[in-house]
Amino acid sequence: MNVDLDTLTEAASAGDITTLSAGLRTTASDLAAAIGAEEAQLVQPGRPSDQVTQRLEALTRILTTTQPWAGSWGDAWHWYRNTPISALGGVSAATLVASGESDRVEQYLAHIGDGGYA
Repeated sequence: MNVDLDTLTEAASAGDITTLSAGLRTTASDLAAAIGAEEAQLVQPGRPSDQVTQRLEALTRILTTTQPWAGSWGDAWHWYRNTPISALGGVSAATLVASGESDRVEQYLAHIGDGGYA
């Protein structure tokens, strides 16, 4: 995936689902599921709700952190959606973001980035 980080970050902050989903090579439906939203909340005219925008921004921050470790955007996206995190109750980052707990994922990733154990 050839993704420009600034473009993804701006798209998430602006609620630009078309750019964000194209950059991640996914669908609006998959993107909605990955943040605990309904597809209609993403594709409706106008800007998504503050909650949806916050979750999109969290998704972007998490992928930005994990992409260098994962080796590619595609692998970071896969990790985000599918990998259980033992230290966080054995659920995926997507599950935590969808339940409004992105801060736990970001704290965990900061811990790992600081040399802590997974």
